[in-house]
Amino acid sequence: MKLKLLLEKTIFNLLFKLSFVLLILEVYRILLLICNGESFPDFGVKEHIIGLWFDCITIALFFLPFIFLSAIPLPLITEKIRSLVLFIVFTLSSAIVFLFNALDVAYFSYTHKRTSYDYLKFMLNSDETGSLAGDFILEFWWLILFFIVSFGLLLFTYFKSKSVQVNFKQPKNWMYFILTIALTIVIGRGGFQLKPIGILESTNYVSIENSPAVLNSAFTLLKTYQFKGVEKKTFFSDAEIKKYAQKYLPKFKSHLAQITRIGKAK
Repeated sequence: MKLKLLLEKTIFNLLFKLSFVLLILEVYRILLLICNGESFPDFGVKEHIIGLWFDCITIALFFLPFIFLSAIPLPLITEKIRSLVLFIVFTLSSAIVFLFNALDVAYFSYTHKRTSYDYLKFMLNSDETGSLAGDFILEFWWLILFFIVSFGLLLFTYFKSKSVQVNFKQPKNWMYFILTIALTIVIGRGGFQLKPIGILESTNYVSIENSPAVLNSAFTLLKTYQFKGVEKKTFFSDAEIKKYAQKYLPKFKSHLAQITRIGKAK
């Protein structure tokens, strides 16, 4: 009864839904450690706590639109539309965060790092990705099953705690809304420091070896979105290459033949 009353309050309702996301992210971390235990021999309680902090940062970043729509006071007439939009945003955000963490459970043993944006583009553009899909399903069928079950449980808890209508006429609700968004932004930045927390900051709290397990894939993907990979350099156009090849290649072949004859003569 007390839990039901708490869930009827906007903030507790929001925390209940997001705490379940946090719990599943920790389970994905445990799966990563189980499947790649040799890479993290000394991963302890401290590392799990730091990992939960990075998960909170990830939730604040990916679920900011959901938090915004959940906390903002709106007229009662918009409640049905708001509930539908909230469900769509929550579902998409959760699916993205869970999917990339599930993929890293499988691929970490090959890459030994968390998924980055450039690696994701490589995988999507690679011809081998489609051909390896069947092998992936056969080897990691249990991971696909866990993804489906965990996602289903998340949606079950979501519907168990229905969204609460926030009275836009009460000034205190607007104060709660501002405080909620401000706190979410602070968490999403990783604190009050001048520069938002990034991937390398994880090594300030744990060893380099344990850093990948402390982070999560959705976080590293987001933080590497604007990173530029190896820049392609074009020094000559195709026409110029053909022109220079026709001009200098015969001379090069002639010199090479002379060098070969001299070598044989010796």
